[in-house]
Amino acid sequence: MKTKTIKILSWNLYNFYDYDYFIKEGFVKDIGESKNFIAQRLDYFTKKIKEINPDISYFYEIGDVDLLKKMYGNIFPEFCIFETTPDRRGIRNVILSKEKLKNEEVFLTDLEIPNFVIDETPYINKYLVQKRGYIKTSINDLNIYAVHLKSQIASRIKIQSGEDYEVKNSVEYARSEILGELIGLAESYGVRKIFSEDINNKKSVIAIGDFNADSYSKRLKILRGLRDSDDEMIDIFKVEDSEYYSHVYRGNKVRLDHAIASKDIIDKIENASMEKDLIGVADGLAFIDMKIVGSDHAPIVFDIEL
Repeated sequence: MKTKTIKILSWNLYNFYDYDYFIKEGFVKDIGESKNFIAQRLDYFTKKIKEINPDISYFYEIGDVDLLKKMYGNIFPEFCIFETTPDRRGIRNVILSKEKLKNEEVFLTDLEIPNFVIDETPYINKYLVQKRGYIKTSINDLNIYAVHLKSQIASRIKIQSGEDYEVKNSVEYARSEILGELIGLAESYGVRKIFSEDINNKKSVIAIGDFNADSYSKRLKILRGLRDSDDEMIDIFKVEDSEYYSHVYRGNKVRLDHAIASKDIIDKIENASMEKDLIGVADGLAFIDMKIVGSDHAPIVFDIEL
C-alpha cells in the first residue's frame, strides 16, 4: 500500500484577535498602535508558519477567524478550514489543511463532578462545562483530536452572570482550588473515555493541543491512561521532560502543550519538535503584557506516515 507523510502543526496563537479587541481591552493607546501591533503579529506568524510548512494546522484561542484566513491565505493560496463553536470569550479552535479532511466538533456536554461542589454557591453548574468544542479529524482509521482543555486557574470559575468569580478570602480560595482541580480532572476523564472507545474499536488515536497540564499532573496521567494497558497513549517526545517546555509562567518553564498517540501509531510519528524558541515576548518581558507579538505557547510539530 502506498504511504505518504504529512506534517502536523499544533499551536495556541494566544488571543488571536484583530486590532479592535486590543483597543476595547485597553492594551493599546490608540488605533494606530493597535494596527501596528497586529501587523507585527501577522508578519511574525506568517514567517514562522511558512518555515514550518505544515500540511495540517490546528490552532487554538482564535478570536477572529477572518483574520486567520487572511493570514493563512498569504502562505497557502488554497486551503480548507473547519472551526468550532466559539465560547463565551468568542474564541474557538480551528483547523486549516491543504486537502479537504473529515472534521467534526466534539463537545463534553456534562462533567462528572460531585454534587457537594456544584450545588454550592457561588458556583453554578452550567458554567463549569467547557463551552469550547474540540476538533476530531478522521483520516482512514486514524482519529486526531485537537483539544484546548480548561485552564487550571481557579479564579476563572464563572458565576451565574458569566463573569469571573473573585475569591474574597482564604476559605473561598481553597474551595475554588478544589473546584478548579475537579473540573480539570473531570474534563480529562470525559476526553479519556472517547480515546479509549476509539482504541477499543480498532482506531488509531492522536491527541494534541494545549492541555493546560504539566508533565507530572494527574490530568495528563488520566489522558495517557494506565501504563501497559491496551489503550495506553504514549508521549510522542522521546526525551526527558526537562528538555521540552512550551510555556513560561512567572519565570517557570512548564510544559502545557502535549501530543500523545495510541501504541499502534506511535512508531509512525517522526521528527517531533516543540519549538520553544518561538515562545513570544512583549516589551522584553515574557507573559506580563497581553501584547505578545507571537504566542505565549510553543508550537508542536511532527510528521506522521499514513
